[in-house]
Amino acid sequence: MCPIDREQRELIFDYCMGLSGPSESARAEALIAQNARAAELQSSIQAALAPLSYLPAEYCPPDLADRTLRRLRERSGRDAARGRRSPTIVRLGRPDLSSAAGVVVTAACIVLIVTVLARSFGAVRQRYYRQRCGAHLNGIYRAASLYSSDYDGMLPAVAYAAGAAWHAIGSQDAGCCPNTRNPFLLLKLGYAGKPSDFLCCGKTGHDAPPLRRDELAGRSDFPSRDYITYSYRLMPPGLVKLAALGHGPLMADMNPHFERLTDGATRAVPLRLDEEMLRLNSPNHGGQGQNILFADGTVGYSHTRFIGAAGDDIYTMTDGDVGGGRQRPSDLRDIVLAP
Repeated sequence: MCPIDREQRELIFDYCMGLSGPSESARAEALIAQNARAAELQSSIQAALAPLSYLPAEYCPPDLADRTLRRLRERSGRDAARGRRSPTIVRLGRPDLSSAAGVVVTAACIVLIVTVLARSFGAVRQRYYRQRCGAHLNGIYRAASLYSSDYDGMLPAVAYAAGAAWHAIGSQDAGCCPNTRNPFLLLKLGYAGKPSDFLCCGKTGHDAPPLRRDELAGRSDFPSRDYITYSYRLMPPGLVKLAALGHGPLMADMNPHFERLTDGATRAVPLRLDEEMLRLNSPNHGGQGQNILFADGTVGYSHTRFIGAAGDDIYTMTDGDVGGGRQRPSDLRDIVLAP
């Protein structure tokens, strides 16, 4: 039988758990139909899950997964301190609770129950997405820092005319200068690792074909919102040094006040935002919050869009609007990340 790699195993697992989207489900079904080992793995997972369907969800406390994993880490630390080797192979079957392998098998069964039945699984998955998203933003910061070192401390910036639209991602219109062109320089000039680093894994529904490196030289911007799900800081006129931002925000999960059009570009929402709209978090993490990359390299997850002692809104300008997609901050005190 042809072996399957880790990514393929994770694809089949998500498919069996009902967590994959339409495109991932189609890939999983094709893999299962073509590969005997993949089909065997699917059957094993389904057989393991079958008994769990009879257990009521209230048997699963919301924090069970966290407590189980914490205890496993504590046990692993004690075993390491005593010079014991952690088991590397676990045979499925009736677990022997007196052995470390039995504990791991039992814990795996508990986590499976949480995965299938507990409502808290969505939160667990979102925490994983937040961590990966934070890692992407860390990578973008490293790229910005390298760029800054090569360009006298300056942040990436492209020239623009006063009043040019900064919200239409990918637009080649002479009257547009999308703000995404600035972080795109990090990718085009080779400072950023790969195009997928600009996508938050918590934002699903992006089935656009991957952006290849050989396409970058002929472009001045990401093709559309499908290729960047973060919002970069709008800068006042002129070049800005990275150090000038202090601990201020540099980038974050994408601004909720812009809509994607059918051609892939974005448009600004109405000039004035109502109170409900002004409370919206980024859609990247289900509206629960956003990761924020600060100019000192730290990344923090916030359940609110208002930061600092002054409660500055990172998604609007000082007067509570988005400048019609053309106005820019007059100085660095006005923090807005867009589009």
